[in-house]
Amino acid sequence: MKLLSYGVQLIIHICSALGINIAKYTYCIGGRIIGSDHYDAVIAYQEAVASYVSYMPAKKRIAWIHCDYERVVVENPLAKKNNRFHLFDNIVCVSKSAMAAFERVFPNLAERASYIYNIVDDNKIRKLASHSKPVNSDYLTDRKTIVSVGRYDNVKQFDMIPSIAARIKELTAIPFRWYIIGAATGGDNEKKVSERIKEYHVEEEVIIYPAQKEVYPYISAADILVNTSRSETFSMVVFEARAFGVIPIMNDIPIAKEVIDDGKDGFICSLSDMPTLIAKLLDSDIEMGNRFWDNLESINRFYKLVEE
Repeated sequence: MKLLSYGVQLIIHICSALGINIAKYTYCIGGRIIGSDHYDAVIAYQEAVASYVSYMPAKKRIAWIHCDYERVVVENPLAKKNNRFHLFDNIVCVSKSAMAAFERVFPNLAERASYIYNIVDDNKIRKLASHSKPVNSDYLTDRKTIVSVGRYDNVKQFDMIPSIAARIKELTAIPFRWYIIGAATGGDNEKKVSERIKEYHVEEEVIIYPAQKEVYPYISAADILVNTSRSETFSMVVFEARAFGVIPIMNDIPIAKEVIDDGKDGFICSLSDMPTLIAKLLDSDIEMGNRFWDNLESINRFYKLVEE
């Protein structure tokens, strides 16, 4: 079956290069093989499979959007043209801000767009942390501990952390360590972070930590979690931090106000203001509340979407 799949994909790519689109026929056949038209809905839960699902026979086709399409089309202008969203009955985004960005890029599809927040299960998060391997001995927490987690990508702005850390050192004498836990291979982005750590002389404060299969023990052992991203659609790591009583700080981007009640269950501020805020938090013993997240609303929205 794998060989057959590879063969079909190869034929699709060859025909596409020749200007012949046979994908819609093969994807339609694939849908019929699994009986896609017998289900209430078929969902392309990742953008990568949207083209495949768009041609499947179905009572209802739904595309689930996890990305910021304004950023996507800037980085890849063809993404606005090479898509099949017009073939979907509904387009679901994971937040209001993600939906707004999608509608600005595809105003003609605004009527089909809606949002459903991700489900957040605090109990499951804590349970997974308790069943994970303990934090490695070289993950030191004898100082105030800050952590940032995510893939090495320009959008995460990990390269800004060394300059923020250097400014924190100027504002407080409280010792701290800031761990960056990224992807297994960070490439040029990780190299850039390493260079800036040396440039700002924060080798003792900013640590590039190896990628971990389970990050929950590392988040739970920290005091503060910082999200420096310039674009997010739903920052699950903020909820993971709160589940452990860790203070989340998020860059002042649109989604931040949807997932953080500033000053009550986390903080929102610009990167330029982060050193001052973090320095104050390092000097204090402030504790944050964990806002109740209404999962039931998301579940009801989902059922309504499928059943209507």
